[in-house]
Amino acid sequence: MEDEKPPELDASKPHSRFSGMHLRTYEMELLVSGAVVFALVQLPPHLRHLFDSTVGQMSGTLRMTAVVGVMYASLVVYALIAFFVLHLATRAFWIGLVGLESVFPEGIRWDRLPLGPFAQRLYRERTAGIKTQVERLDDVCSLIFSFGFMVVLTFLYSVIMILACSLLGLGLAFLLADVRSAPRFFWIVVILLASAQVLIQLFDKHFGRRLREDSIPGRLLRGLTRIAYAVSPMRWVGSIQLTLQSNFSSSRLSAAMLIFMFGLIFFVFGGVLARRGVITFDSLVYFPGDLREAGLDPAHYRNQRVPGVVEPRNPSIQGDVIDGAYLKLFLPYYPRRHNSLMAEQCPEISPFRSAGLVFDPETPEPAAASAAANCLAFLHEISLDGASIAGLRFDFTREAESGVTGVVAYIPTRNLEQGRHELVVICPGKAKDSEDGTPATIRHVIPFWL
Repeated sequence: MEDEKPPELDASKPHSRFSGMHLRTYEMELLVSGAVVFALVQLPPHLRHLFDSTVGQMSGTLRMTAVVGVMYASLVVYALIAFFVLHLATRAFWIGLVGLESVFPEGIRWDRLPLGPFAQRLYRERTAGIKTQVERLDDVCSLIFSFGFMVVLTFLYSVIMILACSLLGLGLAFLLADVRSAPRFFWIVVILLASAQVLIQLFDKHFGRRLREDSIPGRLLRGLTRIAYAVSPMRWVGSIQLTLQSNFSSSRLSAAMLIFMFGLIFFVFGGVLARRGVITFDSLVYFPGDLREAGLDPAHYRNQRVPGVVEPRNPSIQGDVIDGAYLKLFLPYYPRRHNSLMAEQCPEISPFRSAGLVFDPETPEPAAASAAANCLAFLHEISLDGASIAGLRFDFTREAESGVTGVVAYIPTRNLEQGRHELVVICPGKAKDSEDGTPATIRHVIPFWL
């Protein structure tokens, strides 16, 4: 299809200095879509690794902050991937139509179709010509580009506002109460900001025309409107949203944004649940839902893990077949479960540092570090072939690939017979038993062979 010359511009009408490029936007769109999709599809595994490794080493407010941050980053990445893939697919269809038009410039030749009069009349009314279809699809592709960036910028705006509300809530909690009440002040700030924006817009819409700009209420409303604009996403997406909103139905545009955002949220959270085995879609009716006790769980064997997968809660050994003289048992340090239990079971051991951002953390004495490592291991019950193991020495370590911290012990295997053996590790859980108040336990059965 030959490139059309840009039309003559009417000097009396506003126009863009890039008007000549409007007829060739497909070239820029295809270039950007291809490059961005190629780059973005490599990010989700890194985000999952960041999520598992970061969240596993935090508890309390820090954990919630990390969860929200990584999940929002995932939403932005998946939103970009979805829109750019949709754009590429639509552009591919459009290219096919352009090629078809170049081969058959006359389009549909109705006189050659073996259709009856009623069917032909219906098809001619409902079927657009090839030229019309090409133009419509070209417009749709450009709209996908704009709508996608509007959704992504809205996500980014919400991330910044959440961080700002978190800092403001933390400051108010520090000044008015204590740091532990920061989540409550965070929600207070969020509700106040959201309510203020809605109320200011409603008041301006219903009463703004009755107020003079030079009056005190008019100046007050003008100032509040400026504040509401400064903290709203309109500063980022106003040109896109208002253009679409003024040319399409506002309700349909809002519904499309909500449907896409909530659909994306369900997709991301559904992926997390599917990876954890909470949601499955198969016909394995006789296969156990959890291999932690009823089979060989790959999470228990470091040589069977998928590269990049982080296991911040599962104990592990080097493999299902042991060639050396020692069984290397690794117990992850999971602050959400272990911090409170260590403070309760080993009150004589003081924390080596405070939670949160720490510059140049202090290194404890070797004796204190050894005592803390053994206290962490003491929270677990370890047995081999049904007999408890005594006298194990535990040391702190960090997995090189995943970055998961924990303690490690080396169990001798020289006196074990060849064949199948079973290591059982009972870990403390986070829930409380309602009857006796003891923590719930999680049992891990780890078979191995010599």
